[in-house]
Amino acid sequence: MIRFGKEYFICLYLIFLLSPLLRLTAFAQVKAGKPDADRPSAVIGVDADFTLGGSSAGNAILKGVRLAADEINAGGGVLGMPVLVKPLDHGGVVMRGVENLKLLLAEKNLIGVIGGIHSNVILSELKLIHENKIPYLIPWAAADELVDNGYQPNFVFRLGARDEYVAEFLVSKAIEKSKQIGLLLETTVWGRSNLKALNIALRKRKITPAAVEWIDRADADANIQIAALQKKNAEVVIMVLNAPEGVVALNSMVARGAKFKVLSHWGIAHRNFFESAGTMLKSVEVSFFQPFSFGRVKQEKTDFLLKKVLQSGITDSSAHIDAPSGIAHGYDLTHMLANAFKRAGRPADSASINAS
Repeated sequence: MIRFGKEYFICLYLIFLLSPLLRLTAFAQVKAGKPDADRPSAVIGVDADFTLGGSSAGNAILKGVRLAADEINAGGGVLGMPVLVKPLDHGGVVMRGVENLKLLLAEKNLIGVIGGIHSNVILSELKLIHENKIPYLIPWAAADELVDNGYQPNFVFRLGARDEYVAEFLVSKAIEKSKQIGLLLETTVWGRSNLKALNIALRKRKITPAAVEWIDRADADANIQIAALQKKNAEVVIMVLNAPEGVVALNSMVARGAKFKVLSHWGIAHRNFFESAGTMLKSVEVSFFQPFSFGRVKQEKTDFLLKKVLQSGITDSSAHIDAPSGIAHGYDLTHMLANAFKRAGRPADSASINAS
């Protein structure tokens, strides 16, 4: 594992400050290079869910990371080393995520790790991240505590919307519909982070939630929670759930004839939710926050990335791109990591690069 010093993190911090989403310097569109088996590679780990309820988000992140890595390699790699992307699947399981991180830390030239959708997995990895002083970049997981973690120096960086900002947005939209607002939250650190943020946003407007209900991960139904929201006369429900539990909640709303207007955090903003929800979306009005869309962000770099995504063959239309935020954030974070490493100016001719 490569060790990093002050100049690296100054570079990474400046890149985060000075590089708004998808405004990085355009790279030449040349054929993507591949890592050479005979040369040491700069390893970027991706520790995410690739197989279960968050898999479409995880695979979107991985797609963005790989597109960026191909561009970096086509431009000569990182300080003479080609970038090698190493994905490991944690399936949303905390201990599997921790074991994945240990495996990645054993990589000789690991330059950083990119996480996935699950805040609880990353929270459990914080101690290991900081003990090993490895940059950990978050493209999706939104719990405030992941970045506001108390560690100094802090090795965790996020590109995306944190719960504090999402809560303010969701509440502002909810009160346009009704002040009878119910909260439906996941029983995890992510759910608790959102409860705190939502309460702050509601108190600013002198509103008390009509009801606060919780769903455990892997719950099979949410009939009790939906009944409680109905009993308390909630008209708008702010939902903070990932795709599997979001589908469970929606199913219970349809079964009970609930006429809520649902405003959701971006945990459902990928294919796993929409494919499973299917026709239920015709019975319940669901809107969701999404920090990035190829269709709504018109910039030269956005168009450049969109062209890359369409050329990759995953879809033939921008309207059908799954989890665009995951692709865009994974792409940007990979370039940010590589640029920070280049700007730190560490030599790449030794077996172990030590920037301390």
